[in-house]
Parts: sequence; C-alpha cells; structure tokens
Amino acid sequence: MAGNNQTAEVGEALPQPFGARVANAAGTPLTNVTVNWSVESGGGTLTSPTSTTDGLGVAENRLVLGDAPGANTVRASISGTSLTATFTATATAPPPPPDTVPAAIAIVSGDGQSGAVGSTLAPLEVRVTNAAGEGIPGVEVTFTVTSGGGQLVLGPPGPTNTDGVT
Repeated sequence: MAGNNQTAEVGEALPQPFGARVANAAGTPLTNVTVNWSVESGGGTLTSPTSTTDGLGVAENRLVLGDAPGANTVRASISGTSLTATFTATATAPPPPPDTVPAAIAIVSGDGQSGAVGSTLAPLEVRVTNAAGEGIPGVEVTFTVTSGGGQLVLGPPGPTNTDGVT
C-alpha cells in the first residue's frame, strides 16, 4: 500500500495517490488486474471507481477529501476475492479567516510635530489592528485636522497595507 495516512484540508485533493499492490502467493506482481475502489467514510470523491495494475502490480487512485474535518477511508478490492486494502486520510479544517474587524487604531509616526508656518511636516501614519493585535489590510482611514488651523496635504488615497499601516 502506498499513500496511506495522508492529510489535507477539507475538499482538497490528497498530495499523493493511493497505491494498491497486487501479487500472487509467491509475491510476484500481477499486471492488468482490475482494482475496485470505494469511499467507505468521509464523503470524499475518487478519480475513478476502478484502476488497473501496472507492470509492478500497482493500481493507483486519487482522492478529493470530503467537506467535513475528520477521517476519510477508502477501500480497494479485487472482484471475486476477499482481498481488500483500506486506506485512511485525514481532512483538516481550513485555517480561520483573519479577523478583519478593526478593534484599535494607534499612531505609528507623525505625532507631536511642529514647524514653521506653511511648512510641510512628515507624513502621519497609523496602524489599524483587530482584537488579537494583528494589522488589518484594506481599511480606509480618514485623517482630519481637529485644532490649530493647519491643513492636510494628502498623497494618493489608499487603504491600509498588509501590516495595517497607512
């Protein structure tokens, strides 16, 4: 047996095919033998219900895992015999999506500046984070002058970068 005990995310194809080796009692590989494949649990989907052994006596099949995390089992069998092989694969849940709900905004740079009237100061930067303190990309941030009579000279508008900074 080859390809047993693989792991992938739910709904994904396993990285390697399952391989069932068919041989006679002396261990000599048997060629052109039809192997029947069936999904026993986990709801996955096989490439084909049958495959034929090659010159090494190996028949292969690929599995796309089912939609729920947990075990997926596949049985290989040969018609007219009691010979079977059971393969197991594990479907893992996909990683949770990043938390994209802003929970905080913090000054990165540009606070507390002073300069001559009419001069341009260094850019203002803030970082937007979620409840876990991770930067959130794609958040539109608005800067407003609240006192002092200055004005903002903004570059091209844009959302926060991959680190949550704008």
